[in-house]
Amino acid sequence: MEKSKLVQKALWANVVFAEIGAAAFLFLRGKLAFINELASGQPVLFGLELLMLAGLATYAALRPAMSRHLIRVIVGLNILLFGYFLETLLLGNVSAVAMEVLLIDMAVVAALTIAQVVGMRDGAQKKNEVLVS
Repeated sequence: MEKSKLVQKALWANVVFAEIGAAAFLFLRGKLAFINELASGQPVLFGLELLMLAGLATYAALRPAMSRHLIRVIVGLNILLFGYFLETLLLGNVSAVAMEVLLIDMAVVAALTIAQVVGMRDGAQKKNEVLVS
């Protein structure tokens, strides 16, 4: 797949978002109470999952040619992350601070996912590929 600037920027934004989140969950877990609320009491595990997402996004962004399948995996992980945030927001008993952070995180993840999907479609249209099989 042809390298799309939109996908490239969205992947790097995904890296920054996941790295900041991972750092917060790994290093601020005992200092800020809402961190434990966001991670359902598992901040280290959640931080490691965000590090894996950041690693995949970094690998995808650094490749000379875009891998459509790898970007689909990253989009899928972003959708799962959005679903987790939504579930925590709706079913979790979270504080006002945690709710605000969840809403901001959901907006960021949704924007990143949309940018990656739109960028993949633009790249596929340039090559006349079909994304839906």
